[in-house]
Amino acid sequence: MKTIAYYLFAVIITISCNSIFYTALAQNKQNRVDPERAKNGSVNPYPLSEKQRKNFLNEAERLATSYKAKYTNPDLSTWLESDRNAYLIARSRRVALLIAPVYYRTYPSKGPVITLDTASKSDPLGKEGKTYYRILFYANPELEDIAGKNDELLSIDIWEENGEAREILCRTVGRSYYFSPPDWEDSVYEDIQKGIRRSFRYFTGYEFMDPITEKYARNIKKEKREKEREIQK
Repeated sequence: MKTIAYYLFAVIITISCNSIFYTALAQNKQNRVDPERAKNGSVNPYPLSEKQRKNFLNEAERLATSYKAKYTNPDLSTWLESDRNAYLIARSRRVALLIAPVYYRTYPSKGPVITLDTASKSDPLGKEGKTYYRILFYANPELEDIAGKNDELLSIDIWEENGEAREILCRTVGRSYYFSPPDWEDSVYEDIQKGIRRSFRYFTGYEFMDPITEKYARNIKKEKREKEREIQK
């Protein structure tokens, strides 16, 4: 009888341990980063139709071209500030609509913010000491939840010396393309059309978090927005 009792006890313990093990394994799997989501991104909440993209692109090209034609010197430091800023915004929008239309927004939001920076010693293009403008576009936190710093969506750098595009950077995932003469962003766009490169996919930054971390991060952002609303009252 004791042998049978010991046997039954052992069986019960084994079943219990297996149950705990597989439950923990299932929970662990649920709490992992989704590899497909991390690879392909999320659904863009504000997609442009191809017709809209082309209309916005044509307008951006028209404005950028008109400001370029106004000045014989392409060095943006010699331009009127108002004209320079208008050109920088138009040119950066053109770049965005070619390479990263998933991040082009028509809703009201902060910015774009324009700053002047200098290429570092480790500049990938080998342009150490050259100055460029950075045009930074933001998401509206009331309309779009972005995990990245300060709701930053996209930035485009434009060289000061000639007004040509230097880089486009997706701020939510850190992916970027650098541009080179003579075709600048058009060369990258042609590669995208040929399937050699990919246009940017939509990422919020949450795709690289496990569900528990994502929930925590979203709550932190929500609390931050609520505090900002209170301050603005």
